[in-house]
Amino acid sequence: MKLNGQVKTILCAAIIAFAAGRAQAATITFEGHSNTIFGDENAGNGLIVGSSNGFDFTSSGDHFHFIDSTGFATLPNDGTGILSEDRDYSIRMTQTGGGSFSLLGLDFAGDADNGSSATSLSITGFLTGGGTVTTNLGIVNSTSFFTAGGATFAGFGDVTSVVFDGIGAGGGFALDNITTGAPTAAAVPEPASLLLLGTGLAAAGARLRRRRKA
Repeated sequence: MKLNGQVKTILCAAIIAFAAGRAQAATITFEGHSNTIFGDENAGNGLIVGSSNGFDFTSSGDHFHFIDSTGFATLPNDGTGILSEDRDYSIRMTQTGGGSFSLLGLDFAGDADNGSSATSLSITGFLTGGGTVTTNLGIVNSTSFFTAGGATFAGFGDVTSVVFDGIGAGGGFALDNITTGAPTAAAVPEPASLLLLGTGLAAAGARLRRRRKA
C-alpha cells in the first residue's frame, strides 16, 4: 500500500507523539564529581548543593557529599560514587529545570561516617496533582547497599520532588543508582495523540479502499 505525503506526515507525527510518552528510564549514578562537600551548612537557606545526571539535590541542613566510596573505610562501598549524607539532614531531589518524573528504584545504605547511621530511610514523593506518598525502608547496616524497586515505588509515578530522610540513631544514609523515568501519565498516549494516530490510519484505510474500487 502506497501512502501519499499528507497521510505519511500524519502517521509520522502520531508515532512521534506516541513514542514521546514512553521515555526511557535514566539512572543517577553520582559519578564524575570527585570527592566533594556541597553546601554552607546554613540550614534552611534553600541552597541547591549538588546536581547529577539531570537532577538537583538540596539538603535541609545544606551539607552532604558526592563521594567515591572506595576511598573511605567508614562508608558503605559499592565500588562507585555515591551520595553520602552523614548528618541528620534530609535531602530533596528535583528535576533540573523543573517538571515531574517517576521514581522507579534505588540503592540505599546507612552512613556512620559522622557517628551512627539511620535505622530506616523515609522516602516521600510530592505528587504533581497535590498530596504525598511515602515509603519506609529498613537499614540493616552501614557497610552494604541494598536495592529497592518495583512495588516499593508503585505510588511514585508522577512526582515533582522526592525527599529522603534518615530516621533513628544518627540519621546518616547513603544513596546510589537512583532510577527515574517519565511520569506514569506520560507513558500512556494522550487523547490528542490517539486521535492523531486514528485519523492517520483512517485516512490510509480510506485511500486503500478507493484504490481497490478503482
